[in-house]
Amino acid sequence: MDQRIVEGATARDKVHLWLKGLQMEDIQRGMVLAKQRTINPYLIFCTILYVFEKKDGGDDFSFSAGYKIAQFRRRTINENEKVTVIMNDKVEEIKMIMFGDYACIVIQLMKQLLVSWA
Repeated sequence: MDQRIVEGATARDKVHLWLKGLQMEDIQRGMVLAKQRTINPYLIFCTILYVFEKKDGGDDFSFSAGYKIAQFRRRTINENEKVTVIMNDKVEEIKMIMFGDYACIVIQLMKQLLVSWA
């Protein structure tokens, strides 16, 4: 076993930690170990989206505000989400995203999601 001491690790690095006061049964998949105040839980966030056309591997339908996406995947979790607001590049609210469009969408999650902006 390699006994090096490192300053940090990234995703998929194998590390061994000694956490005093915790038993193996206290740890569950998806738990996060981080420095205090470096990640924050969010229920609502905004992102820029490009909708692929069918020929580029996208779906064959457009969507509007209120659309519920069945699975939102981010690393190790699957969550339900709802698109609440759609805005175009002029920051005007629009009703629907069509194929080949860029848009800023506001997404509301059903459970809080941890986000690191490092």
